[in-house]
Amino acid sequence: MSNFAQQAIAKYIQNAFKQLLKGKKSQFIIGIIFIGILILSYFYELPGLSPSAQSNVALVKGNTYACQVSKISDGDSITAICPIETVNNGKSYTDEVVAKIRVWGIDAPETKQAHWGEDSKKALTKLLPTKKNDIIEIKIRDKDRYNRYVSQLAFNGKDIGLEMVKSGRAVVYSQYIKDKDIREQYLKAQTKAQNAKKGIWAKEGNQQTPAEWRKLNPR
Repeated sequence: MSNFAQQAIAKYIQNAFKQLLKGKKSQFIIGIIFIGILILSYFYELPGLSPSAQSNVALVKGNTYACQVSKISDGDSITAICPIETVNNGKSYTDEVVAKIRVWGIDAPETKQAHWGEDSKKALTKLLPTKKNDIIEIKIRDKDRYNRYVSQLAFNGKDIGLEMVKSGRAVVYSQYIKDKDIREQYLKAQTKAQNAKKGIWAKEGNQQTPAEWRKLNPR
């Protein structure tokens, strides 16, 4: 136990006995109970106390996690809950990270780009699991300036970003795909969607270049 904790407990004991001398038995009892809880919290894991409160848990670049979808914000952004194993004071725990995810390799119309943004969000919703216990794979590729995990998503053996491109609901962020083979795969899928006039390719418009739309409509 740290010196700070010892001093805090000693101070509470002193105050508790002062209350007893003043005839305030109820406050004395409450003080003793609080002291007991304080002491126990240093030696045992009390219910409701998560190891994550004692350690800064984060997802690691390059790792793949099995997660559950919590929220779908738009056609390329979700929130996921990712259980990960951590070690605290020599003990293993399962911690949960609530992670904001930016889908790697694609760029989808923004929600304010009616009606294209809503169409893109609906398409992503259909590709992701709807059952509470269904699991998706999230491979962490990077972190963006909004502190989101830029991640490659997979569900039922499908690359979710690639499926969004195939359906014409997102464009390829080719400058961020360093792997040549994957970049070519994504670009071929985009060309097919363009030729078939799927989704955003049905007609000309700024929905085909979400990055340009954002420049003209800053947050």
